[in-house]
Amino acid sequence: MGKYVAIAGSLLIIEITLVAYTVANKQAITDQAATTWTSISDSLKFLIQDRFSCCGYTSYTEWSGVYDNSCLSDVATSTPWTTGCYIAVITWLDQDAVMLGGIVSGIIALTVCQLILSSKLLYDIVKSEKSGVPLANTKYDRTTTPPKKDKAQLIEPSADTSQASPNF
Repeated sequence: MGKYVAIAGSLLIIEITLVAYTVANKQAITDQAATTWTSISDSLKFLIQDRFSCCGYTSYTEWSGVYDNSCLSDVATSTPWTTGCYIAVITWLDQDAVMLGGIVSGIIALTVCQLILSSKLLYDIVKSEKSGVPLANTKYDRTTTPPKKDKAQLIEPSADTSQASPNF
């Protein structure tokens, strides 16, 4: 259980670090995106161009006048999209930044809750081992039934014994 808490804590730290890095190093991410664009296959570029209605990384001039249909805004006239894919993707991210922030925040919040609950469970297990009382006999055990009372305990004696029933 201790390993689980350590792994969950490490994942939380990694998530927060990635978010902080992304916010702080936008220029480095831009440079990496340019490097990645040049290294991916043409078929993946065509897919991105088709999805985001863009052409090339910065502009349509990247293709030297030979365009795939994914790069064309009008196939009949062979008119390419004038917006580069970098700008198109950044615009899409900016439009959905609140949603993406909410998703990231939700994932981090779930990780924090998971870490707290697993730490509490680990604490209870260690505490029960030290006290010698098994965890199954604690308040968390829902499988055991409470002890039954004797019938004598269920009958309460009357407070006034002067009104005894007559003996016939």
